[in-house]
Amino acid sequence: MAGPLLDADPGLVEDLVAANRILYDQKMVDGFGHVSVRRDQRADCFLLARNMAPGLVTGADIMAFDLDGAALGDDPRAVYLERFIHAEIYRARPEVGNVDPAAGSSATPAGAMVPIGDRRYSPAPFEAAPGNEER
Repeated sequence: MAGPLLDADPGLVEDLVAANRILYDQKMVDGFGHVSVRRDQRADCFLLARNMAPGLVTGADIMAFDLDGAALGDDPRAVYLERFIHAEIYRARPEVGNVDPAAGSSATPAGAMVPIGDRRYSPAPFEAAPGNEER
């Protein structure tokens, strides 16, 4: 990892990678789905994979973004256009820990929760999940 991710909690990055892969594997997001997580030590930025299929995400694909949706550092890789949705949700809702603007899920089973760091993630269309809230 390079640049702004050097100080990111490696466990948080690993959890975000796992969330992408698990949600894709369980068909809770499609090949265009993605999930982000607010940085553990910096509330002014969030982590999101580069623009790629969620089932293929690795730690090297995770990028950091500010609350304007701009990639931090000099990272030239392609990014999701929806990062602006993530950024605005994080800006407007400081209690939100992760975001998933999923196109493929229409209902979230009650037990479908994926831990991301110390947060619980519940995939649903344009879901923004605070802290450990289970929906």
